[in-house]
Amino acid sequence: MTKQNKKFNFLAGLALSLLVFILIGASAAISFNFTSRVINFLDNRINIRNVSAFAPLQKDFFISFEKDSDSNIFEAEYAGVEIVTNFATDGKRSLLVEFPANQKYPGITFDLFGKDCLDWSAMQSFSFDLFNIIESKATVVVQIRSGQKYPKKQFKKEFVITEKGKETIKILRNELERSLNLKEISHLTIFVNNPQTTYYIYLDNMRIE
Repeated sequence: MTKQNKKFNFLAGLALSLLVFILIGASAAISFNFTSRVINFLDNRINIRNVSAFAPLQKDFFISFEKDSDSNIFEAEYAGVEIVTNFATDGKRSLLVEFPANQKYPGITFDLFGKDCLDWSAMQSFSFDLFNIIESKATVVVQIRSGQKYPKKQFKKEFVITEKGKETIKILRNELERSLNLKEISHLTIFVNNPQTTYYIYLDNMRIE
């Protein structure tokens, strides 16, 4: 093989290696940009959902489940939800929540960030009504967090609900302000901890006073 051929083969191999390197880099860049777009889309979608669902609650936190859109405020986690016309304590409708047996933390939740946080600084209490239709006591846990981002400050309290019993859950301001920043309420979860039986509980008239 002549020196000229060796030089040609060397340059061809170098060009091929460079081309492969460029193609790999371009593929990674495309993948990164696509992933970034997906993440941004999801972030925007979450923000849009928060704004549309929580805008009416910024001035007056009151949920009576009279509108179908009220069910969009909460996300069901290992639970079933449906707006129904039974056991309403305000208006004609309530939210039926199914807490399935053998699920660790079935419940409903909302989680907000940044400027979408709720200002509860004028509140004296947070309350809601519930009705347990099962002939078994239920331990319902209320978890509230504050802060524009994680880690968030947290308050948690358990309530024992009697079998086939109607209750009003009430949490006073002085309980919350020990743990939370009331100007930045950003999370609410209502759940049953590791239920051994399936509970059906109606929620209504959720408000701050």
